[in-house]
Amino acid sequence: MCDLSDTSKSDIVREINPVLLRSLSLKTENNLDDVIIVIVDPQMEISKDCQLLKDDLQSIIYGSVHHFTDLDSSLTFIQANQEIKIFLIISGSFGEMHGHHFFQLPQIVSIYVFCYDRLKHHKWAHIIEKIRDVFEDKTQLLTAVSRDVKNLACRWSFLDERSFQKASTNDGRWYQLFIRILIHQPQTKNSWGKMLNEFRLFFKQDSKRLQDIDNFEKNYHAHKALDYYCQDSFVYRVVNYALRTHDINIIVKFQPYISDLYNQLQTMFLHYNIDVVGRKTIMPVRVVYRGQYMQEAELKQLKD
Repeated sequence: MCDLSDTSKSDIVREINPVLLRSLSLKTENNLDDVIIVIVDPQMEISKDCQLLKDDLQSIIYGSVHHFTDLDSSLTFIQANQEIKIFLIISGSFGEMHGHHFFQLPQIVSIYVFCYDRLKHHKWAHIIEKIRDVFEDKTQLLTAVSRDVKNLACRWSFLDERSFQKASTNDGRWYQLFIRILIHQPQTKNSWGKMLNEFRLFFKQDSKRLQDIDNFEKNYHAHKALDYYCQDSFVYRVVNYALRTHDINIIVKFQPYISDLYNQLQTMFLHYNIDVVGRKTIMPVRVVYRGQYMQEAELKQLKD
């Protein structure tokens, strides 16, 4: 990223190993429809380094990179996309002068400062909680961006405060009632066909996942429901995504699998016994959860 305060280095073009760049690709990730990357740098149109950065990002997350050269146009674009999760990359000097306009915007998940003088810009940037880090090295920058976008895509984003608000509202009771009704609905060949079609639609551009869905259709049994959910499988990704939407029209499409998952958990609960003083009693298991890596910022928000 071209830093106006360091014109002596403005012709430097920082590159990344092509093999490493391919490994950072998010092509096979899902849930990225509401994720974009925004680059803001006054030298964007004239710097080869800036142009190469944009191209490299395009190769990582296809069609979701937008660039701007000034404050007004970038703010207009960001404010018009309030329902989108934005990862913002800004140059050192621009960030130091205008970064405060972006820090409080809720749709911006993380900010990355890309410059030629990390020590200089780290002095002001390190006190801003939303700034992920200050980078001189392009490999480190792209690795961080790819990892952060991937992490956001495969989990319920704790950085989105609206998720907490939704979970704490009174809609919890009707949602639980809906799930109870859903799991007791009869499974039909038609309902399974609709669910498989939704899986295939979700992964329509991923040949490997489509092959996995074909294998799932041929080999799935109800007693394997929990195994699929505990693995990094297409089933877990799609069903988890559907459940966190709290959208009845989406969730009901996966009723056959959700019903099997519930029934298997119930069976395991009833058979999970422990010997207490010479007699067996049911272990009072109350919570079933899947482990999830968390960043320090997420843990801090939960504590607060």
